[in-house]
Amino acid sequence: MELKTHIQAFLQKYQTTGWLLFLLGLGMLVQGMLFVVLSTVDRGKVQATPAVVAPAEQPAPASAEGEAAPAPVLSTYEKVINYLCLPANGKTFIFQPWTLLTYPFFMKGFLFFRLLYDCLLLWSFGRIHQQLLGNQRTRRLVILAIPVLALLIVFIGSLAPAFSLDANGQSLYLSGLTPIVVMLVISSITLVPDYSIQLFLFGRVKILWAGLILSLLTFTFVGFATPMGVMIMLGAGLGFLHVYLLRQGKDLTEIIWSYYQDREPQTRMKVKYGGGKKKQEKPAGKRVAKSKSPTISGKVSQEIIDGILDKISAKGYESLSREEKEILFKASREEDEKKE
Repeated sequence: MELKTHIQAFLQKYQTTGWLLFLLGLGMLVQGMLFVVLSTVDRGKVQATPAVVAPAEQPAPASAEGEAAPAPVLSTYEKVINYLCLPANGKTFIFQPWTLLTYPFFMKGFLFFRLLYDCLLLWSFGRIHQQLLGNQRTRRLVILAIPVLALLIVFIGSLAPAFSLDANGQSLYLSGLTPIVVMLVISSITLVPDYSIQLFLFGRVKILWAGLILSLLTFTFVGFATPMGVMIMLGAGLGFLHVYLLRQGKDLTEIIWSYYQDREPQTRMKVKYGGGKKKQEKPAGKRVAKSKSPTISGKVSQEIIDGILDKISAKGYESLSREEKEILFKASREEDEKKE
């Protein structure tokens, strides 16, 4: 029960960033359990198989030119993980549509350093993104990006089959949260390029240079001319596009959510005929106009918030006064409640 309480407190405090880290950790735990159990099962099968004396080794016949080499034999664990990772080839993806949602939280090969790198970037830039744009926008952007990036890379792989297949003609598989993490990094540095952060051994540096260098380093794990490399570039483009459209007054995440809100049935107005007493209207001169808070909503509010964001860009978040931090927090909270 105590562990459950700590997890709930963590998720409530860090919201979208916390949920992504929690799901990633849960996926790694499940993957580790699958590895232990299925590897044990495979070893048991090998030991139970009677030994067969192999005949004298003979040279294998030369394969015809252009003929694909025989596919390697996969272990039970590798087969199961392939069913949870995203196939880059469209023909394989048709039979694994659930991988649109599972691929970010599993990783082929247990790439420890890539996993640690993703977690560090998500912890740093994910919180910055939430702090500046609010949890609601961050959550919607992530929910939108996970399937959209997957569908785009499957579409590209279908147009260029050689790009999505390995040397044996089998589909390549994509896994990990790296494209989503890079999307949040690029979105953050596009929003406040002059925001300063503290880096170990380097001191205070601008988020622009830190984000660009750290994003480029992700390609050391996956390469550029690979399906995962292209998917990371698509994620970076989506992060940039999101902030660019926000500056134009358009929210990319509203495209889907507003569509579903418009489809919700509206409550019908009840009309009463006759017999009703008319309410006496108050004289116009005695009406008291309710003033809107200049620190939360309205045109003045947006000007104040823009000024606060400019101050963050120039001097960093720590330079804000307590009142300015409260205004920014209330504004993002009100935006989240309005969209819910």
